[in-house]
Amino acid sequence: MNTLRILFMSAAVGGRGGIERVTTLVVGEMRERGHHVAIHLFGPSRNPGWEENLEESYVGPQQRHSNFVCRWLHVLWWATGSIRAFDPDLVIGMTPSALVVSRVVRLLIRSRYQIWSWLHEAMSQLEHGWGVRWADAHLAISTGLGQDIAETVGASDNVYVVYNPTVPAPIQPRPGLNDGVHFVYIGRLDNSVKRIEDILLALSSIREPWRLTIVGDGEDRHILVDLAARLHISDSVQWVGWSHDPWSAAGTVSALILASISEGFGVVLAEALTRGVPVVASDCHHGPRDIVLPNLNGWLYPPGDVAALQAILLRIVKDPYQLPDPYTVKATAARFYLARVVDRMLDAVTTFTATISS
Repeated sequence: MNTLRILFMSAAVGGRGGIERVTTLVVGEMRERGHHVAIHLFGPSRNPGWEENLEESYVGPQQRHSNFVCRWLHVLWWATGSIRAFDPDLVIGMTPSALVVSRVVRLLIRSRYQIWSWLHEAMSQLEHGWGVRWADAHLAISTGLGQDIAETVGASDNVYVVYNPTVPAPIQPRPGLNDGVHFVYIGRLDNSVKRIEDILLALSSIREPWRLTIVGDGEDRHILVDLAARLHISDSVQWVGWSHDPWSAAGTVSALILASISEGFGVVLAEALTRGVPVVASDCHHGPRDIVLPNLNGWLYPPGDVAALQAILLRIVKDPYQLPDPYTVKATAARFYLARVVDRMLDAVTTFTATISS
């Protein structure tokens, strides 16, 4: 493949989530392969520390306009200058607004760059999700999200499932024989989507000893801490808060739990597998069913079904020896390793380009 000029574009992001981790990985790998890559954000991240590790990143000014039209005109003005200066072959939009802006700019400057979507949330969770129609083609991070995109745009021949990347990691130690079962949740404390409440409720009915460590932070932390107290399980739950190195903060791990009602992919599941950590995940429409191989690297249960979740956790607590071998678990993560994901992304570009050129 010839060297490409690739511009990743997004509205402002939080700075501490999965989208930042996978973007940093993908951009670095593409640069290693000789492509010229830049990242343009419409505004500063809420936690801008991740931006410091990005080469050739451009961040738009803080938006201070109260008027919707003024805000969009300001973003459009900034994006026009930044796209014209970079002169990309591809613009990969990570948010619907980035797709809309890049399409309008392409018309304004009469350029011919391709516009690709690379969305990281379920369509139902996205503001202005209709903007996906403004892309020429789509990199889908899960089969379910790819199906939703195809339904939205009315076509599937320009939708390519590439998954999200992770990197190999050392095997995470498990608790000793006398230490009991240790569950871990890693992620933001957004109960409306992540349903940490379901985890607490499921564990509260288990009388055998267990421990839960929650690594992450968010606006619902105080609500969840209060719930743990009302369920009389506070002594068994540790709240670590946000961490630069969540797996070190977690310590020994028996299994990771993800109870979301919606995911774009669920990158923390893939990160767990690379460490030999089995996972218990809700079978929500996106992500987990691509990652979890029941009884080989973890278990799936119906989203929101606390009783089903409790039954899985109880089996683990009563017989931790049933947990899959960590090296078997680790082997199932290879399809999500960074090099393979970037291979699929670049192969998609090659295939699509050949299709529209023929």
